[in-house]
Amino acid sequence: MPSNQAVKTDTLHKWVGTVIAVFALTWGGLTYYVKAEDRALETQIQIQLDRLNAKQATNDKVNELVITIDKKLSSIESTMRWQQEFVSEVKELRKEVSSLKVELAKRNN
Repeated sequence: MPSNQAVKTDTLHKWVGTVIAVFALTWGGLTYYVKAEDRALETQIQIQLDRLNAKQATNDKVNELVITIDKKLSSIESTMRWQQEFVSEVKELRKEVSSLKVELAKRNN
């Protein structure tokens, strides 16, 4: 018959083995769960980053269009000023020509 000490050691080894097995299974389960949650969060974060990047790209395009429109408006304004100045000059020249016509008409009479 085995000694009482050997039975206690054998029982202790079984309990320790059981505790270690339960701990290992629990650890493995928790590790799997944490990794699964981590992958899910990583996917959600990546989706949010993709949305933000798309929004930023859209904002950049809009800003670029606004700048282009502003430049074109400035060009139009400049052209309009130039045309107004040209029209003013033409009016002044027309007045001078009219004055010269009157002078010539007076001299010819």
